[in-house]
Amino acid sequence: MSGRYFGVDGCAGGWALVELVGGRPVMHLFVAEFAGVLERTKDARLVLVDIPIGLADAARGERRCDVLARKVLGDRGSCVFPAPIREVVDLPERCTQAEASARQRQLTGRGLTMQAYCLLPKIREVDSLMRQNPRLQETVRESHPELCFAALNGGNPVQHGKLSQEGRPERLRSIQGDGNGLKEESEYIRSENLQCQENPGPAVEAGSLEVAQNNPARRSYRQPSHTQ
Repeated sequence: MSGRYFGVDGCAGGWALVELVGGRPVMHLFVAEFAGVLERTKDARLVLVDIPIGLADAARGERRCDVLARKVLGDRGSCVFPAPIREVVDLPERCTQAEASARQRQLTGRGLTMQAYCLLPKIREVDSLMRQNPRLQETVRESHPELCFAALNGGNPVQHGKLSQEGRPERLRSIQGDGNGLKEESEYIRSENLQCQENPGPAVEAGSLEVAQNNPARRSYRQPSHTQ
């Protein structure tokens, strides 16, 4: 496939960014702000980001893309947490997890997970930039690493949590799986830490987004719709 393709995942202090061209990693770096990600990917054909893009409000309820992603992942569907609604994202930045969860529960009947709460700053960062420039929606799209790993694994979701002893090797095997021709990419990701507190997990996940979109035989990498 022609053009430049990127996978992006949030990590402590910023964003992990991976690009692959011709089966070889050509860019693999840490970017402090999402505006910097957009600057480095401004000529990209597609940028897949592991962050909720296109937020629902209380009246719309849960995003359909999250529901469908859980269905695809089956027993691993719990890794797709309910995205915060706009009324929660628009709360003051100083709000606590308890306050954000109470607001989400008041309006939707379900609270806000700690994982979702910790992502609020990054969700706000991306949401603000995407709303300032709606044309970004043509190239910057939401995805989920677990969907990408499943696509790269013949449609079968990975079986172990990413923080488990088996989880990261299982995900790296998916990236370099049969027919991908991407062993070098997985070894490159394995060796780097991207300044993310010496944790290569975000690089592995960014790599899964980027690898999947470079594999035309496995096209279920993308959330069904970033606007639903």
